[in-house]
Amino acid sequence: MALDELAAGWLRDEHRIYSAVSGSFMPQLLGWHDEERTLLLLEDLADAFWPPPWTAERIEAVLSTLHEVAGTATPP
Repeated sequence: MALDELAAGWLRDEHRIYSAVSGSFMPQLLGWHDEERTLLLLEDLADAFWPPPWTAERIEAVLSTLHEVAGTATPP
C-alpha cells in the first residue's frame, strides 16, 4: 500500500510491468486497487528457496531464468 503519492507512482509503474510481462520468473499479480488508496498485491515468495549454497543445479537454474528474462519483450 502506498503511503504517499510518490510511492503510489512507483506501485503504478510496478502494476504496469506485472500486467504486461509474463514468465516463470514473475511473481503472480493477485490484486490491484488504485482509487482512494493504491494497493498492489503479489504472490508471497517467503517459502521459496533462496540460495546459497550454490550447487551446479542451482547455478543452471539461475542462468536459465536469466536467459528467459533476456528473451522477454519489454512493455512500452
